[in-house]
Amino acid sequence: MKYIKLFMLLSAITLTSFKSEGLNISASVWLVSENIVSNDALRLKLQDIEVLAKRHKRAEAIRMIKELRKNNNLSTVVLKDKELLPLVLDGMELYYWVCDNSDNKTIPQKVNSLLSKHKEKAEGRGLTSYKQIYQILRRYYSHLGDTSKAIDIQKQVILYDPKDYIAVTQLIDYAKKDPETCGELDDFIKEYVGAGGTLYEELKLAAIITSKDEITKKMARACEWLEKNADASEKIIARSLPIISMLADSKHPQTLVDYYHALTNLALRQSSNEERLTVFSMAINERQKLITAAPEILPPKTP
Repeated sequence: MKYIKLFMLLSAITLTSFKSEGLNISASVWLVSENIVSNDALRLKLQDIEVLAKRHKRAEAIRMIKELRKNNNLSTVVLKDKELLPLVLDGMELYYWVCDNSDNKTIPQKVNSLLSKHKEKAEGRGLTSYKQIYQILRRYYSHLGDTSKAIDIQKQVILYDPKDYIAVTQLIDYAKKDPETCGELDDFIKEYVGAGGTLYEELKLAAIITSKDEITKKMARACEWLEKNADASEKIIARSLPIISMLADSKHPQTLVDYYHALTNLALRQSSNEERLTVFSMAINERQKLITAAPEILPPKTP
């Protein structure tokens, strides 16, 4: 019997809806008016722009943005969510333009020009609007199928705001989906931690699967990670088991044996409360998948 890698995780990274402590973006509309509290006229104009965007009348929305910028002194306006209105308007305008011109080859130039324009004022503030300008470029490269450049942009977003957990999880998703293209994360993680980022356990696991270690060593390291994190939350275990499962390869039977034992130990480590019983069930189910896929190898034969 021929075996293939037992599991593949396909995780699409989309940003059609985004909510953070700052700017709210929903269904490809930048919702800015909700953060205008002291200028009714300005709030109403932004509401009109949002209505146009919701109706996919983006060219009209862009026209109104230009008029708003031209006819008002907005250089010092800071919104309730601490975003800078001139930056938000520039980001909105480019975002809506790119929605209707997603293949335009000038997008990288436009994005980089806008990032440079606002770099000084955005530095160190973790502004959602600034990160979304980066994300315009990430989506452009993803659209072209250039995953490597898309990942590089994602790393830049994280280094701009190391406290952005969502951005970190998106990088982890890239590592799960395409570890070879993602490449080694060790140097990036050092830079990220040095910039004040938190070394999440799932990021450590992503570093394992993207390392240049040969497959049996990767699996051994992943099993060590699972042993260390046996008490992690149900959600973390649920996200992590499919990642480790990608390393199970019948061409390297030791990976199957190591993972089988790791799953057994994970199950045995669980207590009898509801959440831990769920983890117990996940471990047993994953182990059974291994046995079903490789019955000639598993369960391991005792001497």
